[in-house]
Amino acid sequence: MSNSWRSGRGLGIAAACGLLVAFSLGAAPSASAESTTSPTGLVAVSVPPVQAGVAATYTMTVTNTTSAPLQGIVASGSMPAGVTIKGIAGCARLGGNQSTAFLCSLPDLAPGASVAATFSLLASAAGAYDLVFSASGRQPVPGYPGEFTAVGDSATLSVNVQPGPTDLQVTGSSNNGSPNVGSTFTYTFQVKDNGPLPAAGVIFDDALPVAITLGTAVTTSTGTCTPNAATNSVHCDIGALNVGQQATIAISASATATGSFADTATVAAAGTDTHPANNSVTVTVQPR
Repeated sequence: MSNSWRSGRGLGIAAACGLLVAFSLGAAPSASAESTTSPTGLVAVSVPPVQAGVAATYTMTVTNTTSAPLQGIVASGSMPAGVTIKGIAGCARLGGNQSTAFLCSLPDLAPGASVAATFSLLASAAGAYDLVFSASGRQPVPGYPGEFTAVGDSATLSVNVQPGPTDLQVTGSSNNGSPNVGSTFTYTFQVKDNGPLPAAGVIFDDALPVAITLGTAVTTSTGTCTPNAATNSVHCDIGALNVGQQATIAISASATATGSFADTATVAAAGTDTHPANNSVTVTVQPR
C-alpha cells in the first residue's frame, strides 16, 4: 500500500502523537485576558483583550511534539457570525470562503519544531464568540514503508469581545428658561450614539442644583430611570444604543428661589469614548 493514510489509526491518536496547536492574540486594549487549555494539554489558547470594530492579530502556532516528522500540515478554521477574516500571513491559502473561514497549508515539521501563522480577525460587535481552529497532518507509520497515520487537533477559542470605541453624546434644554418660582418646567435630554460602533452599558446621571427641586415626572424613551428625591438626582440605565439611535429623557422640576442655576447632566458607556468632550451638557435656567 503506497503513500496511503492509515485511517484506522486516524485522529484518535492525536494525543499520543502530540500535535500541539496554540493560539494567541496580539496587542489590544486593556480588559480581561482569556485562556484555555485542552484536556490533553496539546492545545493551549491565550487571548489578550479584544475590542469590537478593531482588527486583532491572532497567532496560531503548530508544534510537532512527537518523535516523527509531521508532513502535509493543513490549518483550518471557521468564524462565528459577526467575525470576519481580514488577512492571513504565514499560511498558504488552499481555498475556502476566506472571509469567514480559512484553509491553508503550513511547512512540514521535524520532531520538536514549530511553525506560526497570523490571522487578522474583526468582530463587528461586543459579545461572546467561539472561534474554531484546527490543524492536521500525517506521519510515517514505523515498520510500514509508504504508509502514513493521520494526526490532528483542534481548539475552540472563546473570546469575550469588549465594546469598541464610539462617540456617545448628550444634549439638553429646558422648555422654560425663566420659570416662575414654584412652577413646574421640564428638562429634556437627548443621549445619542454618533458611531462608528454601537454603544453598550449606556448610563445617564443628573444631579439637580440645590434651588431646583426634582419633580414627580421622569421618563425615558429607552431603558429605565430612577429618580432620587433624597439626593435630588436622576440615574438612568439606558443600556445599548445602535449607531444613530437616540434616547430622550424628560425630567420635571420646579425652582425654589430666583437666580441663575446650572444643571449639568453626564453620560457614560462601556468601552472607549472617542470624543469625551460631549459627554456632559449644562442647561441653565433663571427663575423669577
